[in-house]
Amino acid sequence: MTTDLNKFVPVCQLMPNMKNINITFIVLDVGLKLFNNVDIVLLSSGPPRRTPQGNDVRTVRVADPTGSVMMTVWNDIGNCIAESDIWRLRNGYTSVYKGVMSLSCGKLGELVKTGEFFMAFSELPNMSEYNADWAAKYPVTRKGSPDEETGGNSNSGLNGGRGFSADGINTAQSQQRQQQFLTRGAGTGTKRSAGASGHLGEHKGKPVAISVPRKMSRI
Repeated sequence: MTTDLNKFVPVCQLMPNMKNINITFIVLDVGLKLFNNVDIVLLSSGPPRRTPQGNDVRTVRVADPTGSVMMTVWNDIGNCIAESDIWRLRNGYTSVYKGVMSLSCGKLGELVKTGEFFMAFSELPNMSEYNADWAAKYPVTRKGSPDEETGGNSNSGLNGGRGFSADGINTAQSQQRQQQFLTRGAGTGTKRSAGASGHLGEHKGKPVAISVPRKMSRI
């Protein structure tokens, strides 16, 4: 399923195997691990998963006003994304692994940080809940390295596991940006910075663009 190249899609309208996804989201949690036990998917904090090829894989939870979804990030990108960051994804795609749908960027995708904290969001519906029909319909194919992608946007990781253009970005500073939320509802909430008022705001800092290279060499 391919969407309009210029149209932004809300989280609640994501479906398996969608391509050319443009979406804006706020990061709720970083460093989650997915465990599938029959029909149950549990979430817990943990370090990144290291693949046999040496790539670090993280799962982050992102949301917009219509719902939340899991997103897979690879290597350095996982260190740059922090809780409460607001990002715009262009040319992303969705895939299903063991009945759980997740969002990814892929080789031809682009991530741009547009702000922090000030964005309304809803944790429900959770578009990454286990779906038995999807588990039966889509085979289990998880690749150990983003470079093993054979074509298109098929089951690959974010940014191909290689270097990226991140003008002005600093990993240590990114980690320091993580702050606690002043308010967070049971099903819906708003990320805020200390002393802030209102739930929508404008980020006045310089956006950080992460562009994924089109061609990548194999190891």
